[in-house]
Amino acid sequence: MSDLDVTADAVQGGARPQSPSLQIMIARAQTLRDVWSAIERAVAGPTQTERVQLRAARQRICAETVRSATDIPRFNQAAMDGFGLDASSLSIGVETCEPVIGECRPGRAPLQTGGPGVVKVATGAALPDWVSAVVRWEDCVTSDGQVHLSGPVHAGLNVRRRGEDALKGRPVIPAGRRIDARVSALAAAAGAKAVDVWRKPRAGILVTGDEVAPPGAKLSGAQIHDSNGVMAAQLLEAEGVDIRTICYVADDQAEIEAAIELMSETCDLIVMSGGMSHSDQDATRLAVPSLGGWLSSLPLKLRPGKPSAIGAYRNSVLVGMPGNPLAAYVAMQIIGLPLARRLCGLSSLFPARRPVESGFDLRRVQHTIEFVPARIGECLDGSHHVKILSRGASARLVPLAESD
Repeated sequence: MSDLDVTADAVQGGARPQSPSLQIMIARAQTLRDVWSAIERAVAGPTQTERVQLRAARQRICAETVRSATDIPRFNQAAMDGFGLDASSLSIGVETCEPVIGECRPGRAPLQTGGPGVVKVATGAALPDWVSAVVRWEDCVTSDGQVHLSGPVHAGLNVRRRGEDALKGRPVIPAGRRIDARVSALAAAAGAKAVDVWRKPRAGILVTGDEVAPPGAKLSGAQIHDSNGVMAAQLLEAEGVDIRTICYVADDQAEIEAAIELMSETCDLIVMSGGMSHSDQDATRLAVPSLGGWLSSLPLKLRPGKPSAIGAYRNSVLVGMPGNPLAAYVAMQIIGLPLARRLCGLSSLFPARRPVESGFDLRRVQHTIEFVPARIGECLDGSHHVKILSRGASARLVPLAESD
């Protein structure tokens, strides 16, 4: 247990303990959507927030709706380099020649003097109130301080209207939205320097088995290098979870109980690899109820992915993964990541779906949910199809690594 590195920080209050209804809802689940709905309804979200600078907010979940502190844009703005004018003063379809009476540059107050003529403008410049259109440079002919216009000009041409993107006080980023570069850009334009985000949930990963050793460790006997721990850690970190430890213990119930006990003091989520079957050698499944927690297998026919389990102990949610790598990956996709998203504070847990044409024939076992590594290819006509890389081998990693 020397590699178990956790601190005495408290688990998020309110995010756990879990409602007893979660166990009931999981037992009644008939589809994956039922499982995700149970997590969404019965697992409480985070309660602790922190304020972070936008630069450090990437991948965090917005906890409070961000409202714009200003109109975006703050003023009528040129969308192109060219000449600004009052479109209502022109006759439709009639070629005209107008004098240049001023210039508007970005960062400078606009020239408000009106009258016959046009103003030279640069992209992003604030426009005078009387300017209702901007004609591009390439659509004009200039000579001796005059601009010749021949094309049709209408009000609003190449003009960004004040507040057209967002009005002052309008919600621009809803609570529960993951912050990425696009969201950060909008928040910055809205005048925000920092945002309130949910505190990152903390997770511990417990890898059990006499046969597994940490990656890179010297192997002895019939040992193998563990792949599930680092896989689960990276999947969770990509969702915004703080990984506190990856702990390796033998198939010993007392050691497993001690590890779960210690992790539960600091972790909102505990992911357990191995020991999920119902034999007398699967100590992980025995350890959880022995401590006073519960652990329930998904009542679904998964291929691969069985046995996958969900449970709770003290203030921590538990995820049980099978030992085989592809099956463990499936368990993380269908249980671990939806739980992580819920604990992170995301407003939606359901994965995005993308329909594509299959490039294979598949005979499905009735009432079985099957997962296969696959790659999306492009046909000559530009359409896409899916090609299976492997099927029925829950321990193979090469097809998984090569899949999309």
